[in-house]
This record gives sequence, structure tokens and C-alpha cells, in this order.
Amino acid sequence: MAPRTYGDRTLSPNQEFRRTEILDATTRLLRTRGVAACTVRAIAKEAGTSNGVIHYYFTDAQELTDLGFLRLAQDYYEHIRGQAAQIPDPVEALWHTVVTYVTPWGVHTSMPLLWCEYYVAAMRTKRPDGVVATQQAMTDLFAYALERVSPTLVRHAAALTRHVTGAVLSQPQVPVDLGDLVGEIARIIEVPAPDTTDFSCREDDCSFHSSDPVRRQRPA
Repeated sequence: MAPRTYGDRTLSPNQEFRRTEILDATTRLLRTRGVAACTVRAIAKEAGTSNGVIHYYFTDAQELTDLGFLRLAQDYYEHIRGQAAQIPDPVEALWHTVVTYVTPWGVHTSMPLLWCEYYVAAMRTKRPDGVVATQQAMTDLFAYALERVSPTLVRHAAALTRHVTGAVLSQPQVPVDLGDLVGEIARIIEVPAPDTTDFSCREDDCSFHSSDPVRRQRPA
């Protein structure tokens, strides 16, 4: 493995491995205990290292929380994108992307709770970069799906992101019928709604869409 550079610092392969271990520990804490638990002390304990080592690789706990949350979100988005990429029909792949993104949020309340906790923390610290990066990654997911249908539809990616974000965050308290939501989205993106909303995950042992609380993750 070649050395990697972060800012003005170049890390050896061993240092890169240690940095990744710390980031892994952060994502575990985010999934299991939330943003408030991600202090330098707690991350160091989870990673089996010291506070000093944490500060050697990262500026502070906020930087780690931003990176950990973005990784959770990107893992979730890449999983959905990978599933959709296996579907030959671009329109079916688009609706598979939308529905498989939306459906877990109403079942696993830990997902909107983590999202809201992270966004509130970013507002309080006035450090929005992580929020912006996460939202952009979500918009990129939808832009990719829309572009497969027609490049002209990419212009709707940001609007689709905003509408879906509002829907999934309100879903645990103010549930919306999936068919109604898909109909609303169809009008926004100018693509006919599908005949069915039965677009389930294609992996039998999917950690993202599982209803098993032991196996499921807390994506963003």
C-alpha cells in the first residue's frame, strides 16, 4: 500500500491502518450510541488507544464524527447504488433506488434519530461541512439514478433529495403511505410512477434493510 497524504501529513501504511481503526471505532459508536457518545475519550477506548494517538491523526472529535457519519451514509448509498446497477431497466432501477432508500426509515427509528442528532450538533458547533458533504452524496446517488433514465432529469436530483429527506425524517411520527410518496416524487422528477412499490433489497442477509436489530446498521 502506498503512503497516503492528509493535508500536509503523509502516513505510512501502518499509520494508515491505525487511522482506519480509529475511524472504524467512531462509526461503531455512532451506530450504537449516537453522536453525543463520540468524545475523544470514548473513541480512544473503543479503538484501544490513547487520547494522544487520536489527536495525532485527527483534529478533534468533531472531525471524527463528520468522517464517521459520512462513511455510514456513503456505505448506505453505495449499497443502494450497487443493487440498482444490477437492474437493466433504468426506470425500474430509479424507483428501486428511491424506495429502498426510503423504506428502512419508518421501521428503524434509530436512523432519523442519528440523522437529527448529527445535524443539530453541526448547527451548534457551526461546522456544516459534514452535513453538506452528506447531502451532496445523497444528491449524487439520485443524480446517478436519474441520469440512467435521461441526462435531462439530473436537474431534479436536488429537489428529490429535499423531498425525500423531509419524508424520511417525519416518517416515524407522521407516517406517509409509500404509494402516495412515490406519486409525489413522480410528479417532481417527471417520471411515471411504477405500478408497484415492492422494490425490496436483493440481498437475503442485508445489514441495512434487515428487520433484525442485531444485524441492521444505522445508516444516514
